[in-house]
Amino acid sequence: MASGGANICKVGLLSCSYNGTDIRLITHCIRIYETMCKAYRTAEIVLLNDHGQVTGIPGGVNVGDEITFAIQDSWGQSYNMTSFVTAAPDTINETGLHTDTVTIGTVTSAFMKDKASVIQHSAKNQTISSVAQAIHSMYIGTPLQVPVATTGMVAKDDIGSYISSGSHPITAIRDLLARGKWAGVSSGAGVYFENKTSAVIGPLEYFLNSAPVSGLTLKDSDTWGTSYKHMFGGDGAIGAILAQKIYHKDGGEGGAGDQVKAASQETTLFDQGTRTRVMAAIKSTNIAGLASKFGSGSGGIAIHSFMDKARNDQSTDPAMQAAAENAIKAKVRDGTNFLVKTTIEAGFSPLTVGNRVNVILKAPLQSPTETFEGILLMADVMHETYFDNRIVSGTTTIRGVKV
Repeated sequence: MASGGANICKVGLLSCSYNGTDIRLITHCIRIYETMCKAYRTAEIVLLNDHGQVTGIPGGVNVGDEITFAIQDSWGQSYNMTSFVTAAPDTINETGLHTDTVTIGTVTSAFMKDKASVIQHSAKNQTISSVAQAIHSMYIGTPLQVPVATTGMVAKDDIGSYISSGSHPITAIRDLLARGKWAGVSSGAGVYFENKTSAVIGPLEYFLNSAPVSGLTLKDSDTWGTSYKHMFGGDGAIGAILAQKIYHKDGGEGGAGDQVKAASQETTLFDQGTRTRVMAAIKSTNIAGLASKFGSGSGGIAIHSFMDKARNDQSTDPAMQAAAENAIKAKVRDGTNFLVKTTIEAGFSPLTVGNRVNVILKAPLQSPTETFEGILLMADVMHETYFDNRIVSGTTTIRGVKV
């Protein structure tokens, strides 16, 4: 739908159903959370209960109940989601019948299917990404994207199959990805998450450097509102930044110290079959020039890895990417994080976790006319929607990462 029908940052609740019962009239707020750290999405649904309305839901509120909702913004874009109750509120009892609001925690089906399954699976002469796809398809069953495939076999005939046994599917897939060597990237850090269209498997380095970039630019400006078109998202106002915060982690463990240690790494690789050392090297990743500035004769991180040539060739063993993987993880942990709040119309457009977006921020340490511009990986996305008469009823907040 073209803009011009309503002001931006507005939402309407098209439907909200609890086990088939229409609860749209008592739905006050819905917050949807997407993150690259989880293989499922979550949502918080806030229900009005000042007259005990929640207690009137047939069958009550129970873990595993289905909630389906559809939200529409002022441009006609919608966000549909089916989720299942994981947190049944303890306020619905004899002393809390008339609590003003009740918040129900929900998750998508991937979480429920994962917890309901313990897998038994073996594979050989297959790539790790194809085995992960097979496990996802068999136990989770939702759509899946794999933009980059792994190289090398999960196990060769010489040693028999790779066995996943006694684990939940999501854990088994992540264990597999930890062994993966990915085509076209230098590091082996794999991620498994769910965005608003499907589950996604791939290397973190790909998402940082090559993931799709939204055609929408988010811009921080003092001049929003100077044109009547801005009221309806025109002249780029759909991407208006309503609030923003830039922060770095403090130094120490988990802070800048990770980058310094990862800048120079001492690696030793042993072959378990022949009981010989097949590689010993000091690898400089030179993050931000730290290796040349602070590096010494030994690595800041000592990597002692074991491989078996009967299972994997040395060229495709995950140990070969350990140094690069430590470096990319350190850069992400210590890198600049951006919290950016924008319009719900921008959020319901192509913005979703795992993709990238261009932002233009006012630079506080420069002249008033200077700006910072860069492409951020969307690591977390939160859509917050209210169904009352407030002026701003829908916003999207993004945690973006730049390395």
